[in-house]
Amino acid sequence: MPVLSADVPDADALNQYAVILADIGTITAAADKDCGCVPFTGTIVDVRGRLGTAGTTTATVYDVHLNGTTIFTTQGNRPTTAIAGAVTSTTAPDVTAVNRGDRLSLDCDTAPTSGANASIAVTIRKRALVL
Repeated sequence: MPVLSADVPDADALNQYAVILADIGTITAAADKDCGCVPFTGTIVDVRGRLGTAGTTTATVYDVHLNGTTIFTTQGNRPTTAIAGAVTSTTAPDVTAVNRGDRLSLDCDTAPTSGANASIAVTIRKRALVL
């Protein structure tokens, strides 16, 4: 189940939240491992992940979808852990604009042998009000 968190390391933390998407238990390749709703209109500024138990046979690759479509249209930019790695490498997603009520979901594209308990944090910054 996704968790909302205001504990985002940034000077503008009051205007940012992380939607945590989790893959609990043994990691298997599948769509819709977890999902959550975006709490406000804003911009995705970061996507990071961590495995509780690193896989030993292949890299682990996750994808985040917004309303059913990947936010990483450049496939090589998806959150990835190296073999025996626990922290994902990622670059900014290609799709960053979100609206209140949008659905974020987590897919596992490539699963290792023996990997377990992953979480991916999608950090969203609130859109500033223009007066």
